[in-house]
Amino acid sequence: MVHCSTAQTFVRHPRLAIAVGLWLTICSGAGFAFEPFRVDPTLNTDAQESSRIDHLEPIGRPFQSPPEFQYLAQYWAQISNEEYHYVAVVRKTSSGQYYVQQGDAPKSDLHGKPYQFKREAEISIDTAQLIYEYWVNMLLETGYDRKHLPYMSPTTVYMFSTFVPGLGWLHGYTQFPGVSQDMPPYWMSQAGEGLFEFITKSHDEGELRTRIKAARDKFYDYARKRSVSASTR
Repeated sequence: MVHCSTAQTFVRHPRLAIAVGLWLTICSGAGFAFEPFRVDPTLNTDAQESSRIDHLEPIGRPFQSPPEFQYLAQYWAQISNEEYHYVAVVRKTSSGQYYVQQGDAPKSDLHGKPYQFKREAEISIDTAQLIYEYWVNMLLETGYDRKHLPYMSPTTVYMFSTFVPGLGWLHGYTQFPGVSQDMPPYWMSQAGEGLFEFITKSHDEGELRTRIKAARDKFYDYARKRSVSASTR
């Protein structure tokens, strides 16, 4: 998770202006009372379960690490270890145009090579910026939690990634069933499915923008209310 004190140094990157603005707003009111986490040295007691986790969690075992290449946004849904929805939003440096690409998830980092997609659809710079802004701001909230999501089978693991100059790749995940439907990670999972449906079914960019913007605005509204609530404690 990015700390408030270091976030101020990133404003020299134009693409981070919006992300840092929201982050500093949240940080300024983050006056939560500290309560030590109770540990069990015998390792016989699990952390409590909760569906009320409002941020993405760091990706680690047992999940495969997401591939890293020059995308603006990556969405990867793994459904009960069987079905995959994999989408990347990219900018082609040769043309300066933006695309949503879909296919199989790369088995490893591409090290500068382009993603070998099955389908692609061009989108406007405005739509690409909307998606990128949402992914960056949501992934800046990624962090460990004192509780863990309940596991119910079958479940879908939703993984998200972005790349920010000066920060590198950011990865986070959530799962459903598990996370509550009125929490930001669930809204982001639905935005990811919106990307998948856009490239595989509708090709309606206006509908995609509406869906992404609705999820982003719900997250922003939630974050602002949380900030106000924290500042009054």
